[in-house]
Amino acid sequence: MAFSFFKKKDSDFDPGVKSPPAAETRQEASPQFDSNQDVCAGIEVSSGDSLLSAAEEEAAIMHANGSSRAAIPIMQSAVQETHGQRRLETWLMLFELYQQQNDRTAYENLGLEFVLEFEKTPPTWCERKRLQAKPIAAANNICTFGAQLTSATLEKELAPLRTSATRLDPPRLDFSRVKEIDSMAAAEILSLWHLSRKAATPRPIAGGQGFAKLLAEKIETGRRIHAEAPFWLLLIEVHQALGLQEEFDNLAVEYAITFEVSPPSWDARLAPKTKDLAADIEESSPEPAHEGLLLPGEITSQHPQGLAEIRSYAKESTHEIVLDFTYVDRVDFETAGQFLNLFMELLQQGRSVRIVQVNELVLALLRLMGIAELVTLERRKA
Repeated sequence: MAFSFFKKKDSDFDPGVKSPPAAETRQEASPQFDSNQDVCAGIEVSSGDSLLSAAEEEAAIMHANGSSRAAIPIMQSAVQETHGQRRLETWLMLFELYQQQNDRTAYENLGLEFVLEFEKTPPTWCERKRLQAKPIAAANNICTFGAQLTSATLEKELAPLRTSATRLDPPRLDFSRVKEIDSMAAAEILSLWHLSRKAATPRPIAGGQGFAKLLAEKIETGRRIHAEAPFWLLLIEVHQALGLQEEFDNLAVEYAITFEVSPPSWDARLAPKTKDLAADIEESSPEPAHEGLLLPGEITSQHPQGLAEIRSYAKESTHEIVLDFTYVDRVDFETAGQFLNLFMELLQQGRSVRIVQVNELVLALLRLMGIAELVTLERRKA
């Protein structure tokens, strides 16, 4: 299967036009918007033939090359030249350029013009887009678990934790991606967790609230199934790590009632030093729920960790591969080419890929590279 990286296109945009019989049908984020719906209120995904104009191609290329500011006058001219044509993509790309350059005045001025052009609410300025990617902790001080913590993935997932279990500065445990855990995995994590108690220092964790909910769904007061005991005890440790003494005490009593044993006791030495520490891990920057693998602000040859995460996630995932681009501001050409090869491999394996929350500039590049012919793309919600 081969795809042309650069396709010459018609600049007119008509979401109602259908592909000619010989044309390939592509699944991509269509620029179709309900007239009763705000532009950024949702996602519309459908088969479409909308092609990039020459200006849109040029802007996408410049942005991929790190020249976003220079792309602005190109898109400003394109907006003026297409006035009256209701070409949504051109406007949305310019909105995104202003957003990434943090030019709110220009963004809001464009919004006023947008209302006259489309007679609907314009995209709203989103402060969250300036958050960028969450900082990546040093590799030697964090243990990030994948989506599946089961006997099949145990050896790989727990290797970093085994290596660091006896350190005086225990690494932060990141459970934010975990979607499933079995009893054996819970028991192994619990064993290594207890091993680190020799240091009598708090165990910092991330994603603790979601992980606690997952564990709580696997237990029931009065249901004495010994294979479920690791879920109970691990959940108790999570409450300890989060500094939730009331939840700890209540769960410990329920555990004692269920298994007729003495419950674990709260250890003030193992709780966060202050409420601020727990808040920093769990609550300082509340985020909406994310779907699939959440990726960093740039995926480029200079920032290759995003691509490495995608490859690892694809190997672990047994279902549809969902990549969340909420924080992805830019993808460069080299990485897009690697995306193309990777997605073709996955397609040949019968795997499906969906990329959600894609900003307009990255979306244009992925379409330009032919990636929209391989995966489902969903543009970013504001």
